Amino acid sequence: MQADRIIVILHTQHYEASVDFYTKQLGMKMMSEYENPKRQGMILAASPSIAIELYGVDPCPTPVSGLELSIEVEDVDAWHAELEQHGVEIARAPQDNPWGDRSFGLVDPNGVKIWFFSPLPSDTA
Repeated sequence: MQADRIIVILHTQHYEASVDFYTKQLGMKMMSEYENPKRQGMILAASPSIAIELYGVDPCPTPVSGLELSIEVEDVDAWHAELEQHGVEIARAPQDNPWGDRSFGLVDPNGVKIWFFSPLPSDTA
């Protein structure tokens, strides 16, 4: 059995800051948006098969805990340079890791750690 799409739902008290971070700073595209008297939300395309739903609630019923996002990209150094150019605060600079990838990290407005990584060529891993 295989899933068609995975949607990661982030409950946030910082809805507008989160929308800005994921759309303007990370460049994710809005798939859909909704609003009702109790909450607002937006679903963003992270890839063709993975989406992130920002679920704005105040107060936030479940604080972020133990959640990290890890995003594989073709050229991690190019992503790092582009995000830095757009003013994204980088929490950890790119580095080669002993498990065989090169990665850098940042933190979203909700405290979610986001890792961007590229596998190292097999001769350097």
